[in-house]
Amino acid sequence: MRRSQLRSLVAGAAVAGQLGCSILSDPAVRLADCTRRSSPTDLTLFCDPDVRGGYLAVLHPPGELSSRELLAAGVPPEYLATVGQLRIGSNAAIYVVPFSRSRRPSRTTSQMHHVLIPKVIVVQVAPGNALQLVLGSDADGLSVVAAEAVPR
Repeated sequence: MRRSQLRSLVAGAAVAGQLGCSILSDPAVRLADCTRRSSPTDLTLFCDPDVRGGYLAVLHPPGELSSRELLAAGVPPEYLATVGQLRIGSNAAIYVVPFSRSRRPSRTTSQMHHVLIPKVIVVQVAPGNALQLVLGSDADGLSVVAAEAVPR
């Protein structure tokens, strides 16, 4: 492969990653990108950010939540510090925390252009499963109302 071809390949992968279109992008961005494909008639989405070894998905509403609220929502105690470190600002966000400590956790707020997150939702997604999001539609737009792990 020539040097110019290699540079084009690397540049293309970088652009695709920034757009959330590539396996090179963060898992949280890929999960948020799944919400972009939603429409008022498609109220159940199957999203698979392709995280080997499983992951914890946290859909965090705007504002702050206490440790007690996160634990009550289902964040396991051993992941509480990681979720807290991912929180920046007061916007709604999606966090993906891989079960494997060798993989980086990720976060994004890009879903706020497509769906609302009115309440905290925590789902542990085992290997071989995907995340099913159930959306509701109202005057404010689409909102994530429920989520669960389902077989791929």
